[in-house]
This record gives sequence, C-alpha cells and structure tokens, in this order.
Amino acid sequence: MNRFARTILASSLTYSLGVWADTCPEDSYKLATQAQVDALGAKGCDKVVGNLEIIDSDEIYNLEPLAPIDEIQGALTISGNTALLNLDGLVNVATAASVSVDGNTILTNVDGLRGLRQVGSLSISGNPMLRDVEGLSRLVTVTGDVILDSNPRLQNLAGFNRLISVDGSLSIHENLALLTTDGLSSLTRVGGDFSIQENPALLDVNGLSSLTRIGRDFSIQENVSLLNIDGLSGLIRVGSSITIKGNSALKSIEGLSSLVALTSVTVSASASEGGSISPASQQVFPGLSAQFSLVADPGFYASGVGGTCPSGSLSGATYTT
Repeated sequence: MNRFARTILASSLTYSLGVWADTCPEDSYKLATQAQVDALGAKGCDKVVGNLEIIDSDEIYNLEPLAPIDEIQGALTISGNTALLNLDGLVNVATAASVSVDGNTILTNVDGLRGLRQVGSLSISGNPMLRDVEGLSRLVTVTGDVILDSNPRLQNLAGFNRLISVDGSLSIHENLALLTTDGLSSLTRVGGDFSIQENPALLDVNGLSSLTRIGRDFSIQENVSLLNIDGLSGLIRVGSSITIKGNSALKSIEGLSSLVALTSVTVSASASEGGSISPASQQVFPGLSAQFSLVADPGFYASGVGGTCPSGSLSGATYTT
C-alpha cells in the first residue's frame, strides 16, 4: 500500500510540473514599451516560436518579466533602446536563431545572455557604453556570422572563452578601446571571412593562438597600434586570400609562418611625399613574386623601400618582393 501511494504521488508531481511549460500565444513579438514587456512576462510562457524584438524604445528599462523565456526559435533583437541598462531578464534564453544587440545607448554589459549556449548568428555593434561581453561565457558554437563592431569602450573579448568555431564570417571592426583578442583563445576555426579592421588600440592578436583554419579571406587592416601578429603562429590554412595593410606599427608578418595552404596574399604599397609607387596593390600567389615601380617627383629620389614583407630587393626604380 505504501509503495502504491508513493507511485501515485510521483506521477502527480511530474504532471503538475509539466503544465508550467508553454509556448507563447503569438508567434512573434515586437516590444517598444515597458507595459508590453510586462504583459508578455505575465503570460508565463517559455518559448517564442518566431522573433522577439525589443527595439527603438525610450522607456523600456527592465527585462526581468521575460525571465520565463528559455527558447527563441526566431531572432532575438535588442536594438535602439535608450533606457536599457542591462539584459538581465533574458538570463534563461539558451538558444536563438540569431541574436542582435545593436545601438543601445546606455547598455553596459550583456550579462543577461549568460544562459546562451547555441546561436545561429551574433551581432554586437554600436553600443557606446558597452564595457564587456563576459555574459557570453557559455557560448560554444555559432553556425552563422559573428559581428563585433563599433563598441568604443570594449577593451577585451573575455566572454568568448568557450567559443570553438564560427561557421560563418567573423568581423572585429572599429572597437576604439580594444586592446587584445585574448578572449578568443579557444577559437580554432572560422568558416567564412575573418577581418580585424580599424581597432586603433589593438596591440597584438595573441588571443588567436588556437586558430588553425579560415575558410575564405583573412584581412588585418588599419590597426595602427598593432605591433605583431605572432599570435597567428598556429594558422595553417586560409581558403582564399590574406590582406595585411595600413598597420603602421607592424614590422613583420612572421606570425604567418605556419601557413601551408594559401591561395594568395595582397601586397599593398604606399609612398611618402615626393613620389609614388604603382600599382597600389597586387595579389601574390605562393612561390611567385610581385614587382612595384617607383617614380620620384622632380628634386626627389628613392631613399629606401621597406615593409612587412619578409624579403625584397630594389633594382633601379623597380622593387621586387
């Protein structure tokens, strides 16, 4: 009798817990007021089968009513909000087809995304007060693109420590205070293009030491404080071309010495006042060389040619590398 009673109790408990899980009544939601956030939270549902958009609001300040939601089958978009300080109410969201956190005026962190484990694509851009991305510490794979652009106070990428692969492209652009890529220390593969551009405080790419493969183009451009690319010593394959230019403090590209499969490298040229070099750039294939013509203005002469290319020679007005 006691055994039978315990069995009935266990069955009843399992059923009563199950009824709390529920799909939200509407496929998609576009929230622009705090009242709309509160109303969705009051439904107690845990799955959005379409998109959840929190956009262009000057009054939404608290996402905690959305805490029951743990799955978004469409896109999660948090964009253009001027009163939103954090994303804490989204802490239970584990999966989404895409996540965009763009142009939120006072947002300081993304800690509210710390439950996120799987995402199709990820964009974090144009957030002027964003200090860190540590809230993404459980994210392992991204099946689409990753965009980290124009976050002027972002100093590091700590938070991506578990990210192993990006199936799409990876863009790290115009993050004015970014000093290091150390948070990407587990990244081994980028399936599409990978570009690191116009991050004026970036000193090195040592955080990319585990990166071995890039599926398409690799570009490192206009990072004026970049001292070396030694952190790329594990890179063995780039599917298409490499472009390295405009990194005025960079003196060597020896960090690419492990490459064994490469379609081409873009060699770019520039001249100081008093002359010109042509062409402005060339695609160079493995085992071949590139030639550039030097033209001095009247009253000037070519005093020397140098750069990040490992070897080259000047003969008359022609430089070969």
